[in-house]
Amino acid sequence: MDRRAFIAAAPMAAISTRAIASSDPHPALFAAYVDADDLWTEQTERADGETPEAKATWAERERLCLLITQTKATTVEGLAAQFAWFKHDLGYIIEGMAGDPYSGVMGMIEEGFKEITHD
Repeated sequence: MDRRAFIAAAPMAAISTRAIASSDPHPALFAAYVDADDLWTEQTERADGETPEAKATWAERERLCLLITQTKATTVEGLAAQFAWFKHDLGYIIEGMAGDPYSGVMGMIEEGFKEITHD
C-alpha cells in the first residue's frame, strides 16, 4: 500500500503516531505533511471543492505544519526536513518574487543538506 492509500484509509491519529516514532520527528512529519497536502489537493479536485473529508485532511495538514514549525529540530536531518517544508510551502513565493539571490541561496542550502546527510 502506498502512502496516499494509507492516509486515505487510516485514521488521522495513525499518521501522528508514525510521524513521532523517530528520534527527530521532522523527517516523518514532513513526509506526512506532503502526503496530507497531496491528498487534500486530490480530494478538492475530485469533488470540485471542499468536502468534510477534505476539511479533515486540511486540519491534519495544518496540525503537521505546526509540529514542523514549532518543534526544535535535534538532528541535521530534522533541520533539512524543516527547510524542505519551508521550500515546499513557501519557496515559490521567494523564488517568484525575490529573484536570483534568494532562489540561489535556497538551492545552495538544499544542496548543502544533501551533501551533509549523504542523501
